[in-house]
Amino acid sequence: MSEKHKILVLSDLNSATEAIVTNATNLARIINADVSLFCVKKATEVVSKESQLSAMRSINQTFIATDNSLKTIINKVAIDDDDVHIKHNVAFGNLKENVSKQIAAVKPSVIVLGKSKSKTMSFLGDKLTAFILKEFDGAIMISSEDKILAANDKLDIGFIDTIDLENNRIKEQLVAFSKKPIKLLQTSATSDSLNSKISNIEKVVLTQKSNIIASVNNYVSNSSLQLLFLNRNKNKTLEINSKVSSIAKNLNCSLLITNKI
Repeated sequence: MSEKHKILVLSDLNSATEAIVTNATNLARIINADVSLFCVKKATEVVSKESQLSAMRSINQTFIATDNSLKTIINKVAIDDDDVHIKHNVAFGNLKENVSKQIAAVKPSVIVLGKSKSKTMSFLGDKLTAFILKEFDGAIMISSEDKILAANDKLDIGFIDTIDLENNRIKEQLVAFSKKPIKLLQTSATSDSLNSKISNIEKVVLTQKSNIIASVNNYVSNSSLQLLFLNRNKNKTLEINSKVSSIAKNLNCSLLITNKI
């Protein structure tokens, strides 16, 4: 059996966390992975202008409450006879610094994030997504709250512009688990790079050329797609960051961003 993948889930423990962990866990069941759930909180969110003793008490109380909440979510998602192992960790302090340390410790194949709901939610907002895209070369899944990935049924998946499975075991596993035909969303007449390993593909020509992002979102909203793939080019990080922020904001399914090999 192939070595297990590792999935790192980043959460600020909002109302969407259970859906995010469920999607990550079902992804783990499909690709044979273990899950690490990491919650980091800014110390300033926990501690106001208090004495050192009061501050430590507040941090301890928040740690216990957060830890218990994560355990409750894991217990809801876990299955007794499951091969997926889910562990969790809580940290306080600088968000990006703690996330960088966690990535180095876990060495994940996939990082799973939730969507930003408003400008005030900095942890799962655009800035952290851009930071992860810059710091992490592996796959990144921005999880949908609305469409849950089902590990006991075939996934309805699509690709934007190109289907490239070369040297990418995760994409190969997900394609093998998918419903057919696989959708190829074409943003231009030339975006038809196909992989010969896939025989059943449905090409979808997006008609709103003046607003491709809206065209992608409209198609997904009116389809049964559960997972949409977007390749990223290491030499076009800024362009991809812009696409990810725009596409994921209103996308009615999970978005999986992978390196273009």
